[in-house]
Amino acid sequence: MFEPAKTHFPHRPKYQVQLWTRAMRAPFFTASIVPVLLGGSVAYFEAGVFDPLNFILTALGVVSLHAGGNMFNDYFDYKSGADILNESPTPFSGGSRVLVDGLLKPGTILAASIIATVLGLALGGFLALRLGPVIVVLGILGVICGLAYSAPPFKLAYRGLGEVVVALVFGPLITTGSYYAQTGSLTHAPVIASLPIAILIAAALYINEFPDYEADKKAGKNQIVVQLGLRRAVNGYAILLSTTYVIIILGVVSGDMPLLALLGLLTIPQAMKAYGLLKKHHKDIPNLLPANALTIKIHLQTGLLLSLGYIASALY
Repeated sequence: MFEPAKTHFPHRPKYQVQLWTRAMRAPFFTASIVPVLLGGSVAYFEAGVFDPLNFILTALGVVSLHAGGNMFNDYFDYKSGADILNESPTPFSGGSRVLVDGLLKPGTILAASIIATVLGLALGGFLALRLGPVIVVLGILGVICGLAYSAPPFKLAYRGLGEVVVALVFGPLITTGSYYAQTGSLTHAPVIASLPIAILIAAALYINEFPDYEADKKAGKNQIVVQLGLRRAVNGYAILLSTTYVIIILGVVSGDMPLLALLGLLTIPQAMKAYGLLKKHHKDIPNLLPANALTIKIHLQTGLLLSLGYIASALY
């Protein structure tokens, strides 16, 4: 039987909203909001349409599914012992710790994750009444991926496929769903636009595995960083960041992205800084944390800049 490890977050939040914000890992909802915004921007650029109600419903539905997925992940990582064995949790890794710290019961988290997921699908169902069933199909695919990420028998994150699943969901799947919610049609445009943010969200997950390295090894969670080892995994992070910017350039050169999508390249200096920090501090968790935070910032800012590029191109 695993014994809970000491954490950096032992206190109980004063208010329930703080507790559930932590349980849902709400600060990371930018991962789902960015592709929704990008999908809407591509729709405006491609078709000149923007429906505020559909956009809001899409955002709320996606965030609900994201919250449900986060709590499912916490539940199964707690059951597997991965979070319990983690003696060095950080604000970016090791789960929300609400189960490890005894702030909520596993059954409560499981029930909350189901409620959030049902709410997200219900919002998708309402959109389907306006647009057709495709939006629900995309939502169900997202739920399946979220469960397969950490739930048995698939446990994809434990098999080194976590980054692939996250990239697909928070890249092409959500961006395409957001595009469809605006246009009622499917095309390759949102898929291509989503590739940079898909890779960046994978990079954010990837670098967050460095602090969890020892705990994941003990729990048999064979993330890519565990498989590569810390030193070699640093190069993997560089490849992810470099690929992001190469795709933007190729997208513009090929005509699949507007010229102003090059605004996304403005985050290159931050990417270089994050890589430098990881290369220097990949075994030093406290000093690595700025790189973790910076990677999330790079994803957010690149996604916003790409969205701005599409909107500005539509206007001018």
